[in-house]
Amino acid sequence: LSCAGEMKGPEDDSDDRWEWGSPEEDEPVADEDMYYPKKEGTFRIMTYNVGAFSKTEGYNSTNDIAAMIQEAKADAVGLQELDSCTTRKGVDLYQAKKFAEEMGPQWDFTYASALESYKDGSYGIGLVWNTDVRNAVKTFKVMLPKGEARETRALDVVEYEDMVVASTHLNGHASSLQPSVEIITDTLKALYGAGDKPVFLCGDFNARPDNPSICFMRENWNILTPEGATGVGGKNRGVVPAPQTIEEVKGGCIDYIMCLKNNAKVELVDAQICFRFETGDVFESSDHLPVFADVRF
Repeated sequence: LSCAGEMKGPEDDSDDRWEWGSPEEDEPVADEDMYYPKKEGTFRIMTYNVGAFSKTEGYNSTNDIAAMIQEAKADAVGLQELDSCTTRKGVDLYQAKKFAEEMGPQWDFTYASALESYKDGSYGIGLVWNTDVRNAVKTFKVMLPKGEARETRALDVVEYEDMVVASTHLNGHASSLQPSVEIITDTLKALYGAGDKPVFLCGDFNARPDNPSICFMRENWNILTPEGATGVGGKNRGVVPAPQTIEEVKGGCIDYIMCLKNNAKVELVDAQICFRFETGDVFESSDHLPVFADVRF
């Protein structure tokens, strides 16, 4: 049985909180020559498992990933697999801070450790955002259960005056995934479920769309992003010719952006999986692809 939820479209007035954007042809578009043009007045949320910027041996992808995110004009980005002052592969950096600095002086960050003692440092997740667009009013972390998996995981939350963005990276082990998604949902519903502030959750769930835990999430969340390949491993690295459509990309859908079903009115204008950039090789930079959702609220 399919567990896929449905996005409410303009023709369906059963729930006026949600709309699928269908912009008019003459609606202003910034930088029409971009691979991923962005409609004016939208807020672009992105999620990206960056693999500690070291998935290709001998290559630090920090600068290239920053350039690609800037090319895509993202406003807030959930980042997964971040090191903080570890000694693996010679890396000894507070990666969240270093990445925000690479993005530019107007970018701020938060970091949430999931493994608080890892190779002389820690390992976790984070968020970066453009303070020229939004300023945070609060950040906090929620620890998630380990279950039978090898690692503990966490939820990193940034609250702005008019919205909330959270980032997570979950274990694919079935015994660990369900308790984690329940804690994430219960925590954010308790804080924001009765209000009208949009709450966006982004991250690497390590679960396909038909996974029971993703089906559970659909009960309380609208999934905004498409069901294409996002966890791509090394299958696409060095392929000639390079993929020209997302259908040619090999991999599974495990990265998502969702919006909590509360009283917020949100219009989804666009959502895509990014598989090519002018400023970097996305298949060399990580074993995941970045995913974005453009919203208005």
